[in-house]
Amino acid sequence: MTVAGVLAVALSLAPIDLATAQTSKPTTAPGGGGAKKPDVKPDARGFTALGTVRFHPKKKEIEVDGRFNLRRGYLEYLACRPGVKSHETLVALDCDPVDLKVALLLLGLEEAKDPESIGDCRPLPGDRVMVFLRWETKDDAGKVTVHEKRAEDCIVNVLVEESMERCGWVFTGARDVEIPPPMQWDDDLEEGDVEEGEDQAGEKSDGDAEADEAKEPPKPKIVFGPTVTGELISMVHNPLCLLNNPLELPYDQGDYYADFEVLPSVPRDNPPKVTMIIRLPKKGEIDYGVKRMKVPPPPPGWEPPGGGEESGSDPDGGNADGSNLGGSNSGGDNSDDSNPDD
Repeated sequence: MTVAGVLAVALSLAPIDLATAQTSKPTTAPGGGGAKKPDVKPDARGFTALGTVRFHPKKKEIEVDGRFNLRRGYLEYLACRPGVKSHETLVALDCDPVDLKVALLLLGLEEAKDPESIGDCRPLPGDRVMVFLRWETKDDAGKVTVHEKRAEDCIVNVLVEESMERCGWVFTGARDVEIPPPMQWDDDLEEGDVEEGEDQAGEKSDGDAEADEAKEPPKPKIVFGPTVTGELISMVHNPLCLLNNPLELPYDQGDYYADFEVLPSVPRDNPPKVTMIIRLPKKGEIDYGVKRMKVPPPPPGWEPPGGGEESGSDPDGGNADGSNLGGSNSGGDNSDDSNPDD
């Protein structure tokens, strides 16, 4: 089933019919009786499997298992698929991006507009979700402790040496990408080889030449972006990620790092398991007043190049190009989502 087909099925579902949201091809009854629903039932905790993604229709909650990639260092991604950009990704999630998008749609989220590019630092309006990380540690006596932390509390904004802003994550859904067809090279043939339809002189018959002209050139393939890149949740703004940091950024890479004081040790040969939990926010859990990544205030007496408003400075603390060099972390004239808590 195609990506578009899976999403169309998911959007038409009632919660009781979650089994039909499987991304595998439908099974066929013996005797050619047509497609039937896969026999999928909720587990003991009430979660229904969408591939390796688990969705709870009553709690409106998603779970995905994975492993930690690192404990400290710069982060460009909160989550990617295993083996993808492990040096700058906190968690490797073992899931198909299509299954994860289906689960996010089943939460009732509306897909927001993607950022224009990775360099698009403007705030991203849209529906937001909460993300949590759950893992276990064992002490020397064998006692197991379960830890569950909000994702932002596992990340440090090093510009101000504070935990990441409690802004949640905006559902941008990710865009499709166009994969060009393989190049057709005439010089692939070795010297002296004869291409099919040619004579020994290397000339094609009139019929074969006309048939080649009648052939349609291969068309590009349209593929769901995260399926190609393996990128899932971005710490910055990435049009190929399902979830993004919603805040305006001072520059395209941000400056977020893993908080080694919160996260577990990550041995290279046996990184600890982790479960990511995604759900809708409860009242007061997301600070919708925060619009920008927090940055230090400018030094006393600092003025933008060219001086004041003539250079296009923003009295709210940002610049005309969308970057934020002032200390203000709220306000601003943008179309960011209104506070659903109101």
